[in-house]
Amino acid sequence: MKVKKFLHTRMRVSDLDQTIRFYTTVLGLEVLERKSSPRGSQLAFLKVPNSDALIELTSFPPSGPVKVQGTSSISHFKWTASMTRSLH
Repeated sequence: MKVKKFLHTRMRVSDLDQTIRFYTTVLGLEVLERKSSPRGSQLAFLKVPNSDALIELTSFPPSGPVKVQGTSSISHFKWTASMTRSLH
């Protein structure tokens, strides 16, 4: 079996609304869908411009804030971007 294309990746976040604002306002992604899972997680699927790939953001407040640890966490994403203004 060989991978044909990348579909999406999931990131667990502490503040879903704040994270969505960053990805849409700063990076220009588009929210395609928001919903709740059967267990109560809040989910948002964001479309990456010029790509079929999605980013799935998930928040589950009862589990507490997200703590990144160990070597199994995502260490980076690579994007191609054009700067139209300074981020500072």
